[in-house]
Amino acid sequence: MEQDKLFYNISRDTWNFVKDLKKPGKEMTDEEWKKAVTELENITNKYKSLGENERDLVEKILQSYLDYIESR
Repeated sequence: MEQDKLFYNISRDTWNFVKDLKKPGKEMTDEEWKKAVTELENITNKYKSLGENERDLVEKILQSYLDYIESR
């Protein structure tokens, strides 16, 4: 996959991942956390077929959002 297309797809999937994460981490229920982690895993697995570097990139980006939310 071309790099620009990869970055576009990652950006789109990242937005779809975070757009519903509106609460600070301390206000999220266990169910909401479980849903977020499951979605992170689903998106990450989607990129696994492109290679480990691509999968790792997506996982780091999405995990960074969860870390930010958790710290709020």
